[in-house]
Amino acid sequence: KIAFSIVKGLISVSQRTATCADELAEDLRGRLIALDAAHGLILRGDDQAGTEISATLKEVVEAVLAPYAAATVRMKIAETLIGATALTSLALIFHELATNAVKYGALSVPGGMVTIKSEVTPTAVKLDWYERGAARPHAETEGFGTALQRAALRGLGATMARVWENEGLKIS
Repeated sequence: KIAFSIVKGLISVSQRTATCADELAEDLRGRLIALDAAHGLILRGDDQAGTEISATLKEVVEAVLAPYAAATVRMKIAETLIGATALTSLALIFHELATNAVKYGALSVPGGMVTIKSEVTPTAVKLDWYERGAARPHAETEGFGTALQRAALRGLGATMARVWENEGLKIS
């Protein structure tokens, strides 16, 4: 029931921002693939009833970014365990970051590169997303993807900051 509610919400909000049926379909397809990647990690441990299902942060990031991970994405991600409740939120956040990089950022230009790093402290996990070769847009707009990221971050009790540097974009 929860999965259908998520999909229904994605359809409703995506419909408001899509300019044509093809755009709506492509947008939803990408988000559903990201959710499927997270769901696959959850189901992997589902055979042991009564146990907390989890995956590592590295597994979540690799699963979601697999379509983009050729030579243009570098990862140095910790093997930190992520609980099942955080998997969906993290999958959606990383999917949105990758989608923006493909449409507008470092993965949209020849020679562009995305580097993802994580640092684990006793109280938190810090993630850095670097886009090298990305050009700063003339005007930054906020769409459904940004709203989706904000909601997912709230659910995780996390924050995200975007900073444009000389080499490109840094998101922490």
